[in-house]
Amino acid sequence: MQVALFTILSSLTGGHVRILETAYRYPRRPTFLIPRNYYVKLLNMLDTYYEGRFRDFIENNTVELPPMEITHFYAYPKYIYDAMNRIKGDLSYFDLFYVPHEHIGMMMLLKGVGVKWTALLQLTPVIGALDVDLPMNPIRLMSLNLRLNGMGYIGDKLFEYLIAKAVLSGETVLSVSKSIPYEMRLMGLRARVKVLDPGIGIDEACFSCGDKDIDLVFFGRLRREKGVFDFIRVLNVLRRRMRMRPRALIMGASDDETPRLVKARLRELGLSGLVDVKVNLTRRELLSNLARARVFVYPTRLDSIGLVVIEALAHGIPVITYDIPAMRLNYRTRAVLRVPFRDINSMALVTAKLLSDEEYREGLANEGLRFVRRFDWVNVALREWEELGKIASEESKAPETKVANVIKTISIT
Repeated sequence: MQVALFTILSSLTGGHVRILETAYRYPRRPTFLIPRNYYVKLLNMLDTYYEGRFRDFIENNTVELPPMEITHFYAYPKYIYDAMNRIKGDLSYFDLFYVPHEHIGMMMLLKGVGVKWTALLQLTPVIGALDVDLPMNPIRLMSLNLRLNGMGYIGDKLFEYLIAKAVLSGETVLSVSKSIPYEMRLMGLRARVKVLDPGIGIDEACFSCGDKDIDLVFFGRLRREKGVFDFIRVLNVLRRRMRMRPRALIMGASDDETPRLVKARLRELGLSGLVDVKVNLTRRELLSNLARARVFVYPTRLDSIGLVVIEALAHGIPVITYDIPAMRLNYRTRAVLRVPFRDINSMALVTAKLLSDEEYREGLANEGLRFVRRFDWVNVALREWEELGKIASEESKAPETKVANVIKTISIT
């Protein structure tokens, strides 16, 4: 089976790392279709943060597409339409076009031109994730969650939502998380979603625990929606109300001003002396620091499964997080403790309990180690390849007229 994998590997966060880890282990190498500017950036990131791992794999299996600068959702189809025309002589060579992202614009073009395609949903289309999953009208639900995530006006998202309903209708797609089809149903997005279980893996090297000299760690992208500022609020409650002085570490990737804002907030609250902030570390440095932590406080509000959660459990670290669908549906283990969404006081109380009760904490750590032993990258890759083969062999269907008309309109404008 010949698979063309269209991707924009703009960072080395969990979802993008997953693409590399699985594709590298496929029984047959895929052909990556990557815009040139993202291809160059990817190689530089692999050299800087991964000690060159995957570089040869990417260089030997990539067809470079024209550079892409996307600022709005509706620019995706126009770009992909032009890019596909550049390689249209090779379209018949591939058995399947694969988009390992939830980018609706890419899916719309592939459906419109009539090639065999599928996608891997690593977040819920359009909205990313639901923080609050109430039974209400899908548009109201989407608007509520966008406001909770600080994404404001629904505008472009409503347009993307209507396109998503048309594109996903009748299609078979894959998902890394049990929360994604659940959230799609609440939002009225219909597709045949096959959940890969497990949807992510870990390196066996993660099964080692160092000396625990850091009390609390935040590990993830330094973005508001990943909970870094909520983590600081938890620290403030522990310090001001519970008279605790935990040693903490904040680490993760960032390419904006968030690290500066994080440090400013720590200074404002008088917490700078308790917290180290480490940004854009190498993979080896990240895991080495993670292994030193006793408790992982992860107040994420935008997630589907969270590779960092698995990595923490694999280092013998219990996790405290919000009770959002992504965490509730995927982590049926006592080692992941959930508190109500945005309930900082409850999160601080659970954190204090873990820090003060070593026997309780170690019991959860051992349970977490048992839980993660099924998360193996080889098994994940083989299962994904098997599902791709089934989709590639399905009988082809003509693209829906309304999708094709939308693409034609966008390509002309």
